[in-house]
Amino acid sequence: MSEYHYVSLQYSAIQKTVLRHERLWSIAGISNILSSMNEIEMPAIAKRHGGETIVAGGGKFTARFEDEGQARSARQECMDLVAETLPMLEFQVSKIYKADSFQSLKDNEDYNIVIAELGEKKRRFRGYGVSFNPHLALCEECGEYPVQDRLHRGEEKTPVCRICKAAFEESRSIYNEKEATTTLQKVYHAYMREVPDASGKEPPADFNDLFPEEKESEKSTDEKRKRMAVWFSDLNNMNDKVPVWLNQPDEEAVLGTFDEFRKTVVEIIALALAKTFPKPIGEHLPFRLVVAGGDDLCLVMAERDILTFCANISRTLNEKKSELPDSHPLSDAWLLKNGNFEGKSPKPFGFGGSFVVTSIHTPFSQIHRLGEDLMGEAKRHTGREGNSVTWRIMAEEESVTENLLEFERPIFIEEHGNGKNSLDSLTFNDYLKLLNKYRKKISGSHLQQIIALMHQVENPWEFERRLKLLDAGEADKSFSSLLKDENESFRDAHGMLLPGRIATLFELMSISGGDNYEK
Repeated sequence: MSEYHYVSLQYSAIQKTVLRHERLWSIAGISNILSSMNEIEMPAIAKRHGGETIVAGGGKFTARFEDEGQARSARQECMDLVAETLPMLEFQVSKIYKADSFQSLKDNEDYNIVIAELGEKKRRFRGYGVSFNPHLALCEECGEYPVQDRLHRGEEKTPVCRICKAAFEESRSIYNEKEATTTLQKVYHAYMREVPDASGKEPPADFNDLFPEEKESEKSTDEKRKRMAVWFSDLNNMNDKVPVWLNQPDEEAVLGTFDEFRKTVVEIIALALAKTFPKPIGEHLPFRLVVAGGDDLCLVMAERDILTFCANISRTLNEKKSELPDSHPLSDAWLLKNGNFEGKSPKPFGFGGSFVVTSIHTPFSQIHRLGEDLMGEAKRHTGREGNSVTWRIMAEEESVTENLLEFERPIFIEEHGNGKNSLDSLTFNDYLKLLNKYRKKISGSHLQQIIALMHQVENPWEFERRLKLLDAGEADKSFSSLLKDENESFRDAHGMLLPGRIATLFELMSISGGDNYEK
C-alpha cells in the first residue's frame, strides 16, 4: 500500500486579526480574505503541487501528497501566502508526516505528535515581530503599516497600507463576483436568489449604512439614538460530529462531507435572512456578514430586526434539520451508521446564540468580546440541548439596571424534546408573543414606575402587593393585565409573581422594532 505525506496548517488569534480597527468594511473584508486563503487559495496550492485537500474551512487546512518534495513545496507556499497576505495573523504548521491514510495516521502515535506540535506552537509562539522605518508614513486607517496606496471614496483620498487597501476592495466586491467562492460570498448569493429585490445593493460599508432613510425629513439629527444589533452564534455539539466525518474510510469523501455541511449552513443562514429582510429598502443591504464559516456566524443589522432574525434562524434550522435525508452527514442515521455512539443518539444539531444591542459608536472589539462570552454562556446554561439565546443591551455607561434586576436569560428559543422547557422558564418565542400582546398596552411612564418598584422591593409577594396598590391608584390601568394574565405567564407553579420575567419582557420592549415578530 502506498504511503502519503500529510501537511496541516491552522490559524489562531483570528479575532485579533479581524478586529484591527473598528471600520465595518475592514472587519468584513479581512474576514473574507481569511476565508479565501483557507477555502480557495490553499486548496489551489495543494492541487498545483499534485496534492489533494482533505479539510479546508474554519481556519484549518489539511492536504495529502504522494511525493514528499511536493508536500514540502506546498507547505512553504502556504506559509508564504499567509505571511505575505496578512503579516499580523498567527498560524501554526505541522511537520510532514507519512501514513497510508489520514485515518491510519490518527491511529498512529505520530498523530498525537501532530496535534501536540500545533498546540505547542500556538501556546509558545505568538506571531511575527514587525519593525518599521520611522521615516515612512503610516496608514491613516490602522496606523500599523507603511502607506502604499490610497482609498478613493468620492472626493476623499485616504493614504493606506496594502492590507487596509486589500480589505477595502474585498469588502466592496464581496458578492459581485460572477461565481461565489467563500462561504461569506455564498450566503450573499443565496440570499439574493431568495430576494431578487436585493440584487445590486451593496453591503453596508459603515454602521450608518444600516439605517436607510426614505425621506430627508425622517433623518435622525441625533446619531446617538441609532442602535445596531450584532448577532453571534455557534453550532452545538460539533465535537461529536467532526471526528466521525474525519474517520471515514473513503478519504476522498471527507472534503465532500464538509462541503455538504457548509452548503446546509449557507442555506439556513440565507433563508433566515430572506425571511427577515424580504423587501430591503435603500442603497445598501440591511445586514452585513462579519463571519460566516464553519460553524460560526456573526453579522450586524439595525436593532429593529434582531428579534425577528433570532426567531427566523432558529425556525429555519429546525425546518432544515427535519428535511435532512439519512445520507446527510448531519442526520442521526448517517452518524449512527458511521460513528460509535455506544447505543446512544448523537447530540442534537442546534446552536447557541447571543446578540448585543448598542450604539453604532461602540467599539466593535468591545461588542465582540461581550457577544462571544454571552454565546458561551447560552450554550453552557442550556446544556447544548436546543437552540438557545441570551442578549445584552449596552448603555453608554455601565447599566445600573443590569446589576439590580434579575432577568430570565439565557433561554431556549422554542420548546424542544418532549415539549417541556427543561429550564422551567419561558422560551424566546413565548416572549415574542407577549411582546405582541403588551407592547402597545403598557405606557412608557407605567413601565418606568414598575421598574422603579422592582428596584425598591426584592420580595415577590411584597412586589405584587405594591403593584396592586399602584394599579388601584391609577385611573389608566395600562398594566392591570400583567396581574391578570390568563395564561399566568408571569407566575410560577405556586402562583407567585415572577419579577424577573416581567423585567425580561420590559427589557425586550426597549428594543425598537415592528409589532409582529411571527414572520
